[in-house]
Amino acid sequence: MNLSSDGSFQTVNLRSQEWRNQDFLNREFVYAHIDQFWETQEDFYNKGYGYAAIEGSTIIGVCYSSFVTKETHAIGIETLPQHHKRGVGACLASLVVKDIAQSGFSSYWDCSQSNEASNKLALRLGFQQVHQYKCVGFAL
Repeated sequence: MNLSSDGSFQTVNLRSQEWRNQDFLNREFVYAHIDQFWETQEDFYNKGYGYAAIEGSTIIGVCYSSFVTKETHAIGIETLPQHHKRGVGACLASLVVKDIAQSGFSSYWDCSQSNEASNKLALRLGFQQVHQYKCVGFAL
């Protein structure tokens, strides 16, 4: 595990044996994300990229490859609300984007226009807005 730049939390690579072998609290938070986008967790471990933020022994955030094409990995990210504005998401996302780039893939960031924190983080990480689509919702 690696300490964050301010030393307040640690990060663990989700592909590492350390991740698989330690009993972190709130593991289901990470698995819920992986299971939403990957056929199996083993498939993620072989083809995806990701990190979790750990405070003490509790998972407080996750960033990972979600939707994956031949050349591109979309970024999925979530920090538990009580840990927002601590740099957790920025730390995790920078690690994931770096791993994806070092492996020769492109990264893709997608978020709603109203998600200011996500939009700002994407710009800080070097993403550029190339498309904006409009969605219409209907009450059911």
